[in-house]
Order: sequence, then structure tokens, then C-alpha cells
Amino acid sequence: MVIDKTGDLSGRFPHLKRSNYRICSPESKQYNCISWAAGWTDVFCWPNNLSFWPLTYPCEDTEDAFVKFFAMLGYKPCENENQEKEVEKIALYTQGNRVKHAARQLKNGKWTSKLGSSFDIEHELKDLEGDKYGKVVLYLRRPIQAS
Repeated sequence: MVIDKTGDLSGRFPHLKRSNYRICSPESKQYNCISWAAGWTDVFCWPNNLSFWPLTYPCEDTEDAFVKFFAMLGYKPCENENQEKEVEKIALYTQGNRVKHAARQLKNGKWTSKLGSSFDIEHELKDLEGDKYGKVVLYLRRPIQAS
């Protein structure tokens, strides 16, 4: 992902204003947005033959495949992105009928995303919508897991 020298991502994500996000990690190719949403930083997850993906799950980038993937971690679909006490949420972005990105809600109500092989950011949920990731179409929730 190309960014300017000030860390400005607004060229790639027009709704993302410099004052609405913060970079939270160095760049890494070891994990992606799906891994990050799941809470992992040691594996790259995507439904293909080159990444981690459960063999019994559909090897496709559909909403159904990702709902099944996150269900193995205890997530179930829910109505909205509203923050709930004692609940963790994930949002899936799709373009057409294909999942393009996932974000995880933080305890402060903002969201965190891994941007491709780049870095993690804290942001407002809808700020990543656009040509790159599409729109947020699905929310998943589970009770907060003990650390």
C-alpha cells in the first residue's frame, strides 16, 4: 500500500481523514485483515490454497464462507455495529458479492484494521468504504473472550 511521507491514507481511502485514524503498527506481510480481525498476527488467512483456511470450509470469498470461518471462533451475525458491553464485534466489507476486508471493534468503540500487507490502523468503521473494500454489509458478534 502506498502512502505519502506523512502517513496520509486519504488518497487510497477518500473517507479517511488524517484526524480520524491513527497508525498502530509497523508494516507486516505475516498477517492480513482477516487474521487481525480474528486476533492473530502469526498467520495469513484467506480462502485460497496459499493461506490458512479450514479445509472443510468453502474456499471462496463469499459472505457465507467468512461467516463460517468466524463462527469457528464463536462469532454470530448481528444487526449492527453499535458497541455492546461485554461483546466483541467484527464487520465485513464486500464489493459485489465478494468479501474484501474485515475490521474489529475496539473497547473504545472505534475499529481496527490491517491494511493489506501494510500496517494496522484505528479508525471509524465507514471511513474505509469505497473502491478498495466496498461497503460494510455484515456484522458479527461474540462475548468478549478471557485473555
